[in-house]
Amino acid sequence: MITLLNKLRKWFLSPDSRLELGLRTLYHKILATRLAFLLQDWLAKRSYRKWRRKRINHPKETIENLVKTPTVSFVLFCPEGMTSKAQATNQSIKNLQGESREVILFVPGEVQNQDNLSAVQAKSDIRSVVRQIEDVLDVANGEFLVFCATGDQFYDPLLIRFYQSVEKDSSIDLIYYDCEYFDVTSGKMAPYFKPGKISPELLLSVNYLSRGFFRTDAAR
Repeated sequence: MITLLNKLRKWFLSPDSRLELGLRTLYHKILATRLAFLLQDWLAKRSYRKWRRKRINHPKETIENLVKTPTVSFVLFCPEGMTSKAQATNQSIKNLQGESREVILFVPGEVQNQDNLSAVQAKSDIRSVVRQIEDVLDVANGEFLVFCATGDQFYDPLLIRFYQSVEKDSSIDLIYYDCEYFDVTSGKMAPYFKPGKISPELLLSVNYLSRGFFRTDAAR
């Protein structure tokens, strides 16, 4: 019976059959409609919200069985007038699971209000402040760098996942990860998924790396 069905399928739905071409054309026309797009968009967002709730409620991971826990230097970009957001981002870094990290504040140009900057350093335990991005490697103690901006919030197990990646391959020079952006139009968080493997061609048109861990050893 199965053999007969397979023969009928090959005969009616072969690549050269008119029925196959007709059904394929109809399928693509339906997918091109606005209704189909809205349905797919709703299903994708629904699936993501479900996955996100599951990840948030996932039990916390530990570093007990991890051997490699390299120090990470978070370079926090803080333009003038963004000190309050800088404190919030730094607190997010402090809340990360794991201990091997430090924060370097990158303040471009001259600071007009030195008191605000001093207050940020005192409250946030920021180890160092640089005015030129070229000076970061001179003061960073970390084996990896993460460039971030004021307002960024990090997922608590981020360092644990990073340690796990290094544990699998200690020679790795770059580790990047998916992230979310706040959508001003909808007022909701929008996911930003990145390719599973590095794509030099895509990087030529889109800097999808955004936030990531960059090894410093090769740069020195």
